Amino acid sequence: MAMTDEAVPILPRGWGTDEVTKFVEHARANAFATYANLRADYAKVTEIDRLFRRLNDNLLNTPDWFAAFFLLRAHSAFLTGSHLAMSGQTAETYAALRLCLENGLYGLYCRSIPSHGKRGCGDTIAPRRVAACGRSLRFDSCSAPCARLMARKGPWPTNCMSGASTTGRIQTNERSASA
Repeated sequence: MAMTDEAVPILPRGWGTDEVTKFVEHARANAFATYANLRADYAKVTEIDRLFRRLNDNLLNTPDWFAAFFLLRAHSAFLTGSHLAMSGQTAETYAALRLCLENGLYGLYCRSIPSHGKRGCGDTIAPRRVAACGRSLRFDSCSAPCARLMARKGPWPTNCMSGASTTGRIQTNERSASA
């Protein structure tokens, strides 16, 4: 059910009578205030969310499930960080947005250098493969190859955004938006 101006959720009996639900209610009130008073900032959040959703929609049934998995995790961390920021939990926002960046980096790494992700993780859940996956997907081992990839002048290896150019930039004209 979508919330409208008229739809006010009914709070459960006892809500706000203990410290945890009081905290949650204050955070929710802060999120409402952020939405109402910082519309330009909120518009940036919704634009980033729209781009994540566009990426996700273009990865349905992709054989490259490993990179898609990290993209979904990055989007989830972004939404979490956005919610924390809107609620006034600034310090906690940092951890969620760092997780967003890390998952995006891991997805780019696995997509750009498939042998590295699959070498460690493969299709099994054997304990030795899980340990190898953990060693393969570390921030320090992924950041340099991804930085080199992003600095390239030529086209990116693949592109999962419909309407995206060969340089990896999203085209914003109407033709590409409807593609």
